Amino acid sequence: MMENIYEIIGYTASVLVAISLSMSSIIKLRWFNLFGSAVFSIYGFLIQAYPVGILNGYIAVMNIIYLRKVYQTKDHFRILSFEQKTQYLKYFFDFYRKEIKKYNPGFDFQIAARDRIYIILRNMVPAGIIIGNRSDGIFNLKLDFVIPQFRDFKIGEYVYCHEDSFLQKDNINKVVTTTESDRQAKYYERMGFHKHGDRFEFVI
Repeated sequence: MMENIYEIIGYTASVLVAISLSMSSIIKLRWFNLFGSAVFSIYGFLIQAYPVGILNGYIAVMNIIYLRKVYQTKDHFRILSFEQKTQYLKYFFDFYRKEIKKYNPGFDFQIAARDRIYIILRNMVPAGIIIGNRSDGIFNLKLDFVIPQFRDFKIGEYVYCHEDSFLQKDNINKVVTTTESDRQAKYYERMGFHKHGDRFEFVI
């Protein structure tokens, strides 16, 4: 009976570690790896495989230290604004095309004359991009995309909630958008958007 319980604990730990390795977000990877290594450590001590228990206990502690540092570190954001398509944007679209289509299936990669392009820098590293156009204080959002390793919602919180983002600086009082992606819809709802018919609205 106890052996079966130990096997379940061991399999659970293996699944958690395997899931962690499939995460594109470093934060999610660390969280799942923390739980997996902690359970593996317990499993190791239960079956008296002390090297397994000690090693995974050490990995769990390292994950805790990393996550604590991440959550205590203050990120610095900057936004670069462009009025026309740039060579960098072409490279960005080419590199992340599949990811962009997965989260924004309706985006056609066409930049209109009225569109503005905002590249969000996080600690001076390009981490996301926003494309849309403004009319009478309303920003019509065409694309909101964050590269995988920065998908911990901090960029969205900065763009939509921080007083230093381009929305407040450009006197925008409402953001409207549509999406065919359930993932993107959940993201908009988490950022404070409200669904009205087939579109989402965010009032500043």
